[in-house]
Amino acid sequence: MKKKKKGVKREAKIQVILILLTIILITFIYYFVPPTFIGYTILEKYKVDITNSSNFNYNDTEIEIVNGIISLKQIITTNNYTEEKKITAYVESAIRYTNDETVNATEEISALDGNITNVDKNKIFDVTFNETLGNNDTINFYLKGINDGSETEIYLCQASVQCSSPGYGEVYYSGSEGWFSITIENLSSPVQSLNIDPPIKVKFDYINATKIILEEYSETNTSYQPSSAVTTEIIVQNLVSWDSLEAEENLNEQTITYDYSTNSGSTWESVPDDKNLTNISASISKIMIKAILNSNGTATPSISFLNLTYTTKEPQKYFEINNTELISIIKDESVVINSTTSKTELNIVASESLSNIQMNISELKDTRSSNISRVKEFEIISPELQDKINTATIKVYYIDEEVENLNESTLKLYYYNETSGEWQVLDSTVNEEENYIQASLQHFSIYGIFGESAQQENTDSSGSTSSGGSGGKKEFTRGTNLAQQQTSNTQEEAEKTTETTQEKAEQETIPTETQTSEESEQLTFTGNAVRIGKVLTEGKVNRSLWILIAILIVAYIIAKIEERK
Repeated sequence: MKKKKKGVKREAKIQVILILLTIILITFIYYFVPPTFIGYTILEKYKVDITNSSNFNYNDTEIEIVNGIISLKQIITTNNYTEEKKITAYVESAIRYTNDETVNATEEISALDGNITNVDKNKIFDVTFNETLGNNDTINFYLKGINDGSETEIYLCQASVQCSSPGYGEVYYSGSEGWFSITIENLSSPVQSLNIDPPIKVKFDYINATKIILEEYSETNTSYQPSSAVTTEIIVQNLVSWDSLEAEENLNEQTITYDYSTNSGSTWESVPDDKNLTNISASISKIMIKAILNSNGTATPSISFLNLTYTTKEPQKYFEINNTELISIIKDESVVINSTTSKTELNIVASESLSNIQMNISELKDTRSSNISRVKEFEIISPELQDKINTATIKVYYIDEEVENLNESTLKLYYYNETSGEWQVLDSTVNEEENYIQASLQHFSIYGIFGESAQQENTDSSGSTSSGGSGGKKEFTRGTNLAQQQTSNTQEEAEKTTETTQEKAEQETIPTETQTSEESEQLTFTGNAVRIGKVLTEGKVNRSLWILIAILIVAYIIAKIEERK
């Protein structure tokens, strides 16, 4: 029993010692072993050019982009309508005819005052008004009653013409006192005077007319679509992570919502209210953004600024190509492409960004005839890059043995015109100290280095055979040295960064993969050239974890050995 207790105590001591040793080692590594520098990330912005409407897809009957502002298009509707207006026309004169004379009755019928004028049956009674009257206007009159109970119809006739039937209208008269009206009809043109012809004797107290005036009105209304959307596509090279969407809006008491699509618009997801897009996978380098403008019909919201931030890794600017390789190019950024086997170095600036495109640089056999001596012949092929070159400068290196029988100062770069089947000289220069020919290229093609023999003074540039050798230059390491130089510069920069930041690592806020979302929101995005030393703490953690795993494995083995004892 005592031996077993001693064994248990001994095993417990060993475990405690191992744990303490592990803690001490991890602490030492974390604080005294510098982290491994693995690169930079860059926080960038993609500003969508709203002044260029071709950057967007939208229904131009519902949305308009004017002077860099996206808004709902105004809907203008015009309503035309007619309004009926009634005015009173008054009597200017009233003349009634008797058997012997004409009587001016204007005063008697100009007011409803009890003063009457008697119009005998079948006598002309011409009334002239201060307005012209037409069809659908009415003649109104107040009549005193007839005691004998006579009933009849009163006709409206042409002025000074007697009629025994309705000419321009009629009204039934029962013989009682009151207001009566005749609606004018059948007039061929407006008139001012009419004859009121009663078949029996009638007492008129007051006469006027109601004239109808039709006024035409036009009403213009403006409104907006309830909702319409505008979409744009954003492609990012060397993406590390998406960040956030930014927009400058003028809501005008309306709303704007945003969606995004990672599959070219097949499905859409809502952009969060805080417009944070860090949840989108970094493996997706192309997304579509949709802005949905919503209106209640009275006004339109608008967008004057649309921006997407994201983090990229520093783009690769050097590629080694021996035969065929994939390259990526960032728009307007210089990329060096080296081929050790063909002893060429290209410096290219492209007019747009291209990812994972093929490029081939290879030496060719001397199969195309030439009059002058050929040093070498090679071909550059990249169909996707061919028409997207802003500038391209080539350096073609040679060794002394390749040009020992040639006049070195006459070396020139030619390209093979497949249409004419001839070599055509390019404007090139020779650097005899560093042994290379340099020229600017306008396109990729078949190229050759030619020169005059030491005995020649002048030769024609189009000819037949070649005498230059195609032997390789084993010591040619121009591209490798360039890559090493760039790597060395990067390492020196990394060491400086490590030295200056290591002492402050505990105080500085360094964005890492474990950083909380609240800390991320505190970052201020200021555009390109915001560099983040992302990997300083990651290096320490990674090393600590590997050593911890190793110690645990050793501890497990020791424990098993002790257990067997």
